[in-house]
Amino acid sequence: MVRAIVVSLALSCLAAPAWTQPAPSPQTQRVAPAPAAKPPVKKPAPPKANSAAKPAAPAESGPCVGVISAIGDRFGLQKVGLTILGNEYNEATINAWGFDDLVVAKVRSAVNQRYAVRRIAHPADTFSPKKDREFVLFRNSEAELTALVKQVVASTKCARYVLVTKGSSKFNNLNQFVKGIGIVNYGFTPFERNYVFALSYVRVYDGQTFEVVKQGAAMIDEVSIMGSAIGLHIIRGPHKELDKSLWPGSPDEAAKSALMRDTARALLSASLDKSLPALLAQ
Repeated sequence: MVRAIVVSLALSCLAAPAWTQPAPSPQTQRVAPAPAAKPPVKKPAPPKANSAAKPAAPAESGPCVGVISAIGDRFGLQKVGLTILGNEYNEATINAWGFDDLVVAKVRSAVNQRYAVRRIAHPADTFSPKKDREFVLFRNSEAELTALVKQVVASTKCARYVLVTKGSSKFNNLNQFVKGIGIVNYGFTPFERNYVFALSYVRVYDGQTFEVVKQGAAMIDEVSIMGSAIGLHIIRGPHKELDKSLWPGSPDEAAKSALMRDTARALLSASLDKSLPALLAQ
């Protein structure tokens, strides 16, 4: 009896319905993750403008003004006596004073970046008077000067050419002249007087026709015709009186004199500042 019951219970367990067992979990489907989006590529920022950068000067290949300066090579020491026997003239070499560089700088300032400014080199004696030049009746000195300018600037092409040469002035209504840069002594002891002067003459040439567009002496003050006639202008151009004790004893002493250099430089600088803007205006 007991065996029958045990067998019956065993058969009951084997016959239990399938739903009483835990159902196997369905296999989970793997989904591939979407590829991560690439970060946008950053374009390099444009370089910032340098606010401290200087404005570009006119290109060297563009319109230019060529400068020929023939004034800063000699410093004259001249004595004007009461008679011809008292006249005397000597020269000092002053290339180290840099007056031709000053002329170029003054032209550059006057054109105010409208043009590139180029210094035109030339042999030192190109525009000096030729002692061996034959006398020619009805001579055209301006045509000769223009021919020299053409020769000097032959390898350049500029819109304008500025020629600065030594100017000259009659001295005190006498038959004596002073020229260029120097110092003149006049009179007799104890009434002698010294004057430093810086006389220059400016010609502006058209770069194609070589016609003189404008010209004139570089001046600081107006020189009246009446004043010249009655002797009010001892020198018609930039000059300054110095004490008679400051006369240089020799050309070498003059070339080494800071007083002579600075006085002449100030006169030349002031006269170019006054005259060049009008001569170079369009």
